[in-house]
Amino acid sequence: LEDARSKTPSDVEVVWAIPDEKVEGYIITYGFEANLLDRIVKLRSDALEKFEDKNYGFVYRYVLSDIPLGKTIYISISAFNGTMVSPQSKVF
Repeated sequence: LEDARSKTPSDVEVVWAIPDEKVEGYIITYGFEANLLDRIVKLRSDALEKFEDKNYGFVYRYVLSDIPLGKTIYISISAFNGTMVSPQSKVF
C-alpha cells in the first residue's frame, strides 16, 4: 500500500512585518515556479492575524492551505490602498 501521508497537502505560513504606514490590504501571489505565480489571495489588513515576533516586532501572519507536500512554493506580496497597488516584493 502506498503511504497516504505522502499525498496529504500541507499548510505554509507566510509572515511579514507590519509597515509604519497604514495599508488597506495585501495581495499574495504564489505558485510552484519562480516565474509563474499563478495563484492570488487578496486580504484586508484588518482580517489578518497580528502578533509580536521577538526578532521582527509586530508582524502579520497568513496560512496558505492545501499546498502539495514536497512542492517548493514561491511567493510575492504587494500592498494596496483603494485602487493603488505597490510593486510586488521580490519572489521568495
